[in-house]
Amino acid sequence: MFWLITANGFAFQWPVENKVLTATFCENRRNHFHGGIDLGGGEQEIHPIEDGEIIFYYDTRQSAGAIPTGLGNFVVVEHPRGIRSTYAHIKDDTLRVDNYLVEKKDMLGIIGETGASMGKHLHFEVADKELRQIVNPLRLLPELADKSSPTINELLLIEGDYTGQLTSSIPLLKSYSPKSGDSISAGTWTILLEVYDLSEYVSYFCPMSPYRLQVYLNGQMARSLVYDGLGEKDGRLEFIQAQDVSFSTFYLDDWLVNVGQITIPEGAVMMELVASDYAGNETSRMVSLVATRP
Repeated sequence: MFWLITANGFAFQWPVENKVLTATFCENRRNHFHGGIDLGGGEQEIHPIEDGEIIFYYDTRQSAGAIPTGLGNFVVVEHPRGIRSTYAHIKDDTLRVDNYLVEKKDMLGIIGETGASMGKHLHFEVADKELRQIVNPLRLLPELADKSSPTINELLLIEGDYTGQLTSSIPLLKSYSPKSGDSISAGTWTILLEVYDLSEYVSYFCPMSPYRLQVYLNGQMARSLVYDGLGEKDGRLEFIQAQDVSFSTFYLDDWLVNVGQITIPEGAVMMELVASDYAGNETSRMVSLVATRP
């Protein structure tokens, strides 16, 4: 369960002045969830989101050993209440770590592209040390203007209680894209959804993860996934509020996700799928089905 107080309760600030959001929390990074957000905007100063203490930093040019994180030059700041923030891909020779106690006005470095970075940007993460969770930063920072709604491109249904690891063989399973009026068997179905939210801060095609996915059957909530935070279980990261959702069972492709299983009752069924972003913009898709006894 997610217990962190949002930005209204904490006095966090954005780490950069020019806020160009290009990637959101829990996106597909091929073999792991994206653990933070990415901010573009060119070379600009990076500041801590709150007063704190630098507890770790890594400078690729000065450190003796390599750290296989892909973060390049990065710094970790610990704040009150057990909150830790990480700032990564910092430009070479700009890390400012002379004073371990830092204030919000202090510069930590300049946005760069060190490490596994395709272009200059800041990778920013927040963790709750006490709860041992990686937190969606957009829950904690001041609101960012956003007028665009997520995109739902495709809906696929797989008959049965499918809980195996997602692979490229998924399309070979008994699955189909339902259309209104279709007749299906009542029972358990797995929902796959191709969904993303476009960044309105850049001119190119820049899909990002949504914030919430919901499935309603005849107006009643049947399934909900919220990209609030990630916690570790048995050496893998899972959604905090849906502990059956790990990376290996969630992503089929960049934006095709396994929303989970629902039970469809006999009779006329109105299925509604809703995708929301961090600003509350929503997109819904309605499908009317007739479920018959298997």
